[in-house]
Amino acid sequence: MDAFCSNCGVALSVDVNFCPQCGKKIKEPGPSTDGMTQARIYFLSFAIPGSGFWYGYQYLKHGGEREKKIGYVAMGITLAAILIGVWSVAAFLNQLSQSLQSVQGIGI
Repeated sequence: MDAFCSNCGVALSVDVNFCPQCGKKIKEPGPSTDGMTQARIYFLSFAIPGSGFWYGYQYLKHGGEREKKIGYVAMGITLAAILIGVWSVAAFLNQLSQSLQSVQGIGI
């Protein structure tokens, strides 16, 4: 017990988000870290790369070890998705350029 509720004075443990006596909010609860939430975050980080940076920020700012891990993984997946997207577009444009050059070489 390190703190006291500013509303009712009851002793609080450091890990509570709300006072157990009066219900006053002590601190913001951290984001969910369950498996399904992680899977959704990782999927969205890959499918919609910008979302990974937002999720990463949200989880990193809460500071718990598990939250930090989820945040770093979401940002890593986002970076990988962006790199794969850039590589795919570059490969497509290269293939298109080669196809156009071969068509021009035939004289059509």
